[in-house]
Parts: sequence; structure tokens; C-alpha cells
Amino acid sequence: MFRPRLLSVFFAAGAAIGSAPAAEEATLLRDRYGVPHIFARGEAAGLYALGYAQAEDRLLALLRNYKRARGELAELDGPDALPGDLEARAFRLVEVAREKYATLSPVSRADIEAFVAGVNRWQRENPQKRPAWAFDVTPFDVVALAQYVNLFFARDPFERTPPGVGLAGAAGPRPAPTASSSPRRRRRAAKGASPASTRTCR
Repeated sequence: MFRPRLLSVFFAAGAAIGSAPAAEEATLLRDRYGVPHIFARGEAAGLYALGYAQAEDRLLALLRNYKRARGELAELDGPDALPGDLEARAFRLVEVAREKYATLSPVSRADIEAFVAGVNRWQRENPQKRPAWAFDVTPFDVVALAQYVNLFFARDPFERTPPGVGLAGAAGPRPAPTASSSPRRRRRAAKGASPASTRTCR
């Protein structure tokens, strides 16, 4: 059941990249639990509404992640964040995003710019809910953060050899497989399972 609240968005999908604008409509509904549901007539319009909803729900986390990719998180968190800032700047994440942005496909640029426009619209409409250090998001922030995430996973040893359970190796190394836990043994066991132990999903 939906709450009686909606956001109707009309977004000129091509305007931001210099092509002829194409009007698209998206509707953002929230159910009684506050979960956003987006209905859009086009991809860019849907991402516009997604940016709006994400800013409404998680603006602080969103902006902090972009500050992280900019190499500016120490401005908020102090010296403990400086190593990460130096790393982000050493990789020139924002500069590379600016230099290579034009090489993205027109569809990708339109989608990114639509998302950013939705985030910034919510910020304009709700200045009292923004932190004092808030800023307008740019398409380069989105690309720089994507690069940051890729670099993080590329150098994370637990991503290359993930633990059995838990995060960042909290559970220790993955246990060595045993004969009973091997995929072949599990398949054999499944073939002999009784009907009572088998669940059918439709």
C-alpha cells in the first residue's frame, strides 16, 4: 500500500549533453514503510528519480563518498582520513574522470547527468536538511567514485581470497573444503533427497 505522496518529474534527457531535449516522465512513490518505488517512461527519467530518492534517504553518505573519491574526506574526519585522501589524489580520480568523461557513450552520460540532476534538485528543495559542508554533485563525482570502488576491490586481499563468512576477514581464512562439502558430493546428496526435504518455488 502506497502513502499518498508522489513526485512527478519531467526531465529533458538530452539537454545536459547538448542534444535535442527529449521530455521523459518519472513518478516516485513511497509505500507506508518509506520504500521508494519509481515508475518511469525512460531510463534517464528513472535515474533522475533515483537520484532524488537517494538524496532524500542517504544524502550524508552520498556526499561523504564523493568527498572520499575527491580526496577531501580529511576535511570532515580529520587526520585519520588523510591516507585515503592521498591515495585518491595520487590516482587523480577526479582529473581522470574529467579527462575521459567525453569518451563515455551518450547514453551513459545522459544517465549519469540525470542521476546527478535528481540529487541536486532534492538539495535545492531541502536546504535546511543539507549539512553545512554540502556541495552540488557533478557527473565527474559519479565517475570518480566508480573508479575509487574499482581500485578498492582491486587491492583488497579479501576480495581475491574471500573469507568463509564475515567482513574483511573477521572470520579468518576460508576453511579447506572436505570431501563431504565438495560440489560433487553435494550434488550426489541432492539427488537422493526425499520429497519432504525439497522445496519447489513457482
